[in-house]
Amino acid sequence: MSVMVEAAKPPSKVMLEAKGIVKVFGTGAGEVKVLKGIDLQLRSGELTLLMGPSGSGKTTLLSILGCILTPTEGDLEVAGNSTEGLDAEGLADVRRKNVGFVFQGYNLFPTMTATENVMLALDVRSALVVDAPAHAVGALDAVGLAHRATAFPSKLSGGEKQRVAIARALAGSPSVILADEPTAALDAENGRAVMALLSEVAKDPNRAVLAVTHDHRTIPYADRIIRIEDGYIVGEERPGETPDQGSKTHAGKRRRSGTNKTKALGGRYRIRRHD
Repeated sequence: MSVMVEAAKPPSKVMLEAKGIVKVFGTGAGEVKVLKGIDLQLRSGELTLLMGPSGSGKTTLLSILGCILTPTEGDLEVAGNSTEGLDAEGLADVRRKNVGFVFQGYNLFPTMTATENVMLALDVRSALVVDAPAHAVGALDAVGLAHRATAFPSKLSGGEKQRVAIARALAGSPSVILADEPTAALDAENGRAVMALLSEVAKDPNRAVLAVTHDHRTIPYADRIIRIEDGYIVGEERPGETPDQGSKTHAGKRRRSGTNKTKALGGRYRIRRHD
């Protein structure tokens, strides 16, 4: 009698770690403390959502994690690279090599084709690939857009533009993907398609994905949800786990009232190939 043994899931790795992150803008009477001691890990194979109200510090934290801003206090390590003591050029080098961005407004160059927009990311990252155009088309194929490789942004729908942006973020295989409100400019159908794609991208055992979002329709796609309010991490949830299993708040900081009401939604979502 033969026994089928299911392959074990690769153990997750810490791809990004932030410790004690504080960010202060201004000085003296105009000083504003936006982040107040953030501890955060992003692990490979997971799609993490960062959720919170406007003004909670989400965008500032995303900019620090992406090595765009420097923290006033605290330590950040990206893909094993410490950013401590790095100047602007050093931070840019860490960012280029290890972080891919997906923006709410797509940020595609209008005079470049989809392929050329993806190739630009390879050039910025100084990625050594034998055939850059073929690599770019391969990235577009991974998001279901190989057939639109020669199209300019003006000829693409909103959902297609965001998928090109995801392909660009993937080019060069960065360890961390950071997405800023990736569904905000999309209708419900395209929003679902983009989140299903990010969820699939996050399955890579050598990559972590973080999406900042206000959109509660994104919750079913998440492996983990982090709540931020007033510059503090106030809660953490894993859809499908009970509050005792998944929800955790940091001692000495604000504690969320109520429990984890997020329910796991069964089944997988198919990525739609048309918009």
